[in-house]
Amino acid sequence: MKRFMKPVKWVLLLFTSQVLAQEPVKFGVSPWTAPHLLQAWAKPVEEALEAQTGTAYQMASSASLQQYLLDAVEGRFEILQSPMHLGLYLIRHHDFKPVLFARAQLKMLVVTRQALSINYLAQLKGSSMAVTGRVSMSRLLAKEAIVNQLFDVHLIPERNHWKAMEALQQERVQSAVVVNYLYARLSPPLKKRLKVLYEFPITLDGLLLMPPSSNFKFRSRVAAGLKNFKPLKSSLLMGFEKITQPELNEWFVIMDTYVESVNHYMSQKDFPK
Repeated sequence: MKRFMKPVKWVLLLFTSQVLAQEPVKFGVSPWTAPHLLQAWAKPVEEALEAQTGTAYQMASSASLQQYLLDAVEGRFEILQSPMHLGLYLIRHHDFKPVLFARAQLKMLVVTRQALSINYLAQLKGSSMAVTGRVSMSRLLAKEAIVNQLFDVHLIPERNHWKAMEALQQERVQSAVVVNYLYARLSPPLKKRLKVLYEFPITLDGLLLMPPSSNFKFRSRVAAGLKNFKPLKSSLLMGFEKITQPELNEWFVIMDTYVESVNHYMSQKDFPK
């Protein structure tokens, strides 16, 4: 029996070295917050995929949401997570393939400082409001629901939700639109200095996508690998669910205005026809 062990051992070592030598799959993560926080919430997803598929993954992101879209279209990511409206934009206008719904159930909040004598939205008229980039939901919602329908506020673009919150804390703006997930996890002393003026009614999920050139078999493997994903209690993601065409169609109806706003902006700035 022992005479067979050495060849088997070498075969296993060879197989292991081949696996380790493989290039990891580039997994794009939407740059909604600071890089170290992105890594913290995305790590369980990476580990679950590696455990279920036997493939190495490498998380990557971009400096902004706009750059994230450019990187996605240019093929930097082999799989990517995105906010719903940006995922739908990539599906409709760049033929990306939906893999899974990423359940998050997020809300956008308008937050101000307790020290300011501001207790309702109308008092923000003419003030400065921090939002994230030009294609973000925070900016699109603020523009549609406040600037276009109620009164003028000066929208100040920040790189991500963390930076928008910093702008508010550092008194560079009078309010900020931030995701409830970030607000809920602020330290108690900091949260005590802030207050929520408004919660936008729309509830937001996300998408897991792959480029048009992706292999159906690989998409199926990833979908199967995350089907039973169990998030940490503190995770942004609540889980992943199978794509169904009826729900995808519903999201296109809900998000149509925002998807086309993104397309209009990106077509003018980055993908001119």
